Amino acid sequence: MVSLYFEDVRVGETTTVGDYELTEKEIISFATKWDPQPYHIDKRVAALSIYGGLTACGIHLMAIRTLLLHQMRPKPIILGSLGWDELRFPNPARVDDSLHLTIKFTYKRSWPRRPDRGIVKSLIKVMNQEDSPVLTHKDAVMVAKRK
Repeated sequence: MVSLYFEDVRVGETTTVGDYELTEKEIISFATKWDPQPYHIDKRVAALSIYGGLTACGIHLMAIRTLLLHQMRPKPIILGSLGWDELRFPNPARVDDSLHLTIKFTYKRSWPRRPDRGIVKSLIKVMNQEDSPVLTHKDAVMVAKRK
């Protein structure tokens, strides 16, 4: 597998990963365990909600985002997360949506006291088949440098 090290990150570069098919069964199953809101688990109630149908819960979208990031090639050598900022769910993710992820590198710098790593920031978006975002956030991670 080809790896992406700190030195390989190009600020301004955007990568797209995916497609992920969101099914009714998965939306209901995930939400039943993790976020049992009626508009995530009950088709009848969801149809009468402000969404007009079943929608995936936010934590489900974060899990899909993580899965798609692991499919990125070359794969970044991430040593750890420094946090997420401005996490948003601007549009609902619905049954039969086809989701993909874009990651745009926005910043990088060496770690002052740790020459083996650097800090990389990015803008991450999970988009549906109409290129409408269903999740956005800013991400900061530690990425390994080549030895």
